[in-house]
Amino acid sequence: SEESYPYLSAYVLSSLFTTKQAGYSVDQAVMDRTADYLNGVLRTGQSEVLDLTNRAAILYALSNVGRSDESLLNNLYPERQKLPLFAQAQLAMAYQNLSGSRNSSKARSLLEEIVQHAKVDGRGTHFEEDGEQSFYDTLMHTNERTTAIVLRALLAINPTHALIPAIVRYELAVREQGHWDTTQSTVETLLALTEYLQETKELDATFAAGVQINGK
Repeated sequence: SEESYPYLSAYVLSSLFTTKQAGYSVDQAVMDRTADYLNGVLRTGQSEVLDLTNRAAILYALSNVGRSDESLLNNLYPERQKLPLFAQAQLAMAYQNLSGSRNSSKARSLLEEIVQHAKVDGRGTHFEEDGEQSFYDTLMHTNERTTAIVLRALLAINPTHALIPAIVRYELAVREQGHWDTTQSTVETLLALTEYLQETKELDATFAAGVQINGK
């Protein structure tokens, strides 16, 4: 391609951050240049829904690497109802990454607005985007991916939220042959489940196990 894509660049920056957090070597200069590029994009945006969604992804990526801009977050906050749920979740996590009780309060308010869209069935709880969902196809959207991103937001902002076990149950129920409906859904779900295990400390347990076969 002869042009840069802000949404993809934000995704790559978040991915590099996650990789660095996991203890792997990442080229910091690449991360810095990507953050500089994304900061420039934020100064030239428009108000269409896709552009606003790009801005939420960018602000989330920048917040991960310590390059948050509270004024730009506050500019997007009044437009939050125009955003798809996954972008609202990213905006909430961006606020959570900022210090201060005011920002934490906005993160929780966003989260409570998001959970009003929860859908419950026999498999558990999940989230679906409203309207013409193919509108977000260029942003790698599926409802399973949205559900995973909302789960990540819940774990980051309110890890004791009552919906979390039901969302985890749903994600496990819709898995087919070890993966979810797209590679993007699979990535986001694996990250969410990893963060869930870190929060619950289920992998840190110490116990003894025994197996009986035919009474022995």
